[in-house]
Amino acid sequence: MEALLTNVEAPLLNKSSLVIDCGAMHHMFHNKEVFTKLDLSLNRKITTSDPNSNLVCKGHGTVEIMINDKPFVLEDCLYVPDLTKNLISLLDLCHKPITITRNNSAFHLSQNNSTILSGQIINKLMIVTFNQPVSLLTKHSHNAPWHHQLGYPGNNVLKSLGLQPPINTCDICVRGKMTTLPFESHFIETFKPLDCLHIDKAGPISGHRYFLTIEDRFTSFEITRFLKN
Repeated sequence: MEALLTNVEAPLLNKSSLVIDCGAMHHMFHNKEVFTKLDLSLNRKITTSDPNSNLVCKGHGTVEIMINDKPFVLEDCLYVPDLTKNLISLLDLCHKPITITRNNSAFHLSQNNSTILSGQIINKLMIVTFNQPVSLLTKHSHNAPWHHQLGYPGNNVLKSLGLQPPINTCDICVRGKMTTLPFESHFIETFKPLDCLHIDKAGPISGHRYFLTIEDRFTSFEITRFLKN
């Protein structure tokens, strides 16, 4: 694995900065918590422009970052704990046609006429402007996004997955439970055939105007007749 790492003065960049690197072969992140999926089975040394570097990749997976309040997904990202900055590989982004525009110190990366990344150029490095990682947002919002993404399961299901239920009431769940009261399920007791008959008529069907269904409560015998009129 190869990467081109550039030294930048600490006042200009902090460790959470996200840099677009034209020399890196892979997206690389040093913070495990930014990964939404992470496989820790990978353990491989990374080759850099510094012969004395001892960077080791400890895993790989998927990272989601928020760009303009929308999640931006990066696949096959490497987890490198000793990395000084998070890196996005420009080569990896270029699997699809990409356009780079610059306006003074600002830059924009676009695909299909839609901006996917933007930021500032500092010390000849492209620094991406992004919000808090999605995986961290899910922790701070008491797992409400997990409740939504899993199809609005009950609290017991969330607890079985090791997740805490949302603190705030879920509007979707409340609306889903706003139903009318069920009909009474109790029927009168019967002691012989024909004591109670259930009759239902519906249609049209198969060229007939109605079909009539009759069920005997005591014997559960049921018969259906098709009616022309």
